[in-house]
Amino acid sequence: MNDLFHWIGVVTVAAISIAVLAAGGLTFYGYCIEGRFHTILFQRGSRRLSLASWRNFKGIGDNSYQADDWPIGPRPFYLSYRYSRERRLFLMFGTMSGPRNRVLSGERHPNEDDTL
Repeated sequence: MNDLFHWIGVVTVAAISIAVLAAGGLTFYGYCIEGRFHTILFQRGSRRLSLASWRNFKGIGDNSYQADDWPIGPRPFYLSYRYSRERRLFLMFGTMSGPRNRVLSGERHPNEDDTL
């Protein structure tokens, strides 16, 4: 009889442990993984990626900030993780050509604080 109660206990504890681990895994997947990773794996896309070097000043008579644009080669490796609504961590490998001078402009500098 003791043997029967022992195995009932083992099965019950195992089932509860598996259920808790599954719920924890699904929660972790839902909050930390699902829809947060983005990749480009050496594919040629319809648009080219680029890195922008923004200037911290507006020119005389300009209403917008200017930036130099550094295009990335046509087949980059790009892996990013979105960790908040507006922030990403990314890893990118590719070849860059020289800057295209002053092709980008914007009313707000990317480093401006939202509270201003």
